Amino acid sequence: MSKYRFKPSERYAVFTVHGEICYLCRKPVDMATFQVDHIIPESLESKKETLEKALDSYGLDGSFNLNSFENWMPACAPCNNEKRETVFKALPIFAVQLDKAARKAEQARQLEKDVGTSRQIAKAVGTLEAAHQKGKLGGISLVRLLPLLEYLQPRREPENLGKPLRVSPVLEVLRRNGAFVTVKGPYGVGTGTDNAPNHGGFRCGSCGASAWNGARCVVCGAQDDD
Repeated sequence: MSKYRFKPSERYAVFTVHGEICYLCRKPVDMATFQVDHIIPESLESKKETLEKALDSYGLDGSFNLNSFENWMPACAPCNNEKRETVFKALPIFAVQLDKAARKAEQARQLEKDVGTSRQIAKAVGTLEAAHQKGKLGGISLVRLLPLLEYLQPRREPENLGKPLRVSPVLEVLRRNGAFVTVKGPYGVGTGTDNAPNHGGFRCGSCGASAWNGARCVVCGAQDDD
């Protein structure tokens, strides 16, 4: 378990510049639940001899900062939890990951700075983080996330431009047309207004989501029979 408390802006920078995939299994991750992994484990800070050997095997010196963008990669929870404090042997595949982290570090720092200093983006980040912590990702108000989503969209890696943006395990933003947002959930693709009110049947009474496919909520599957 990481001792370092990642700032939300650091998390989203890592998520974006490294292609929105787990660097270990190469499967897509989502903004809300992905984890930031230390390629060289943070736990080695208290194990000087082991740390020196690990750094030397990768051609790194003692100035290498374990808690920096040069050592952070996005990972899915299963991979990160299985890896834990494993120190990978100096195989080419992991040397490549360290090299990639180093090459993307300045880009990540700039993105982190922009996300962290914009009041609107910071509020959007806070909304997503709070929903995750409270277990209410299905009921996210999309209008509150728009500053973050609109900032990240053009800054995604080229291979992800035009693809759905995975906000949470149950929600992908496909496209936006004016006030209407089309999203994909477990129960299909649906459309709703990004600032849907809580009354009048605009939001699902079960999960609070505002995306419908006919009378069915695409997030939780509940049906509105009114």
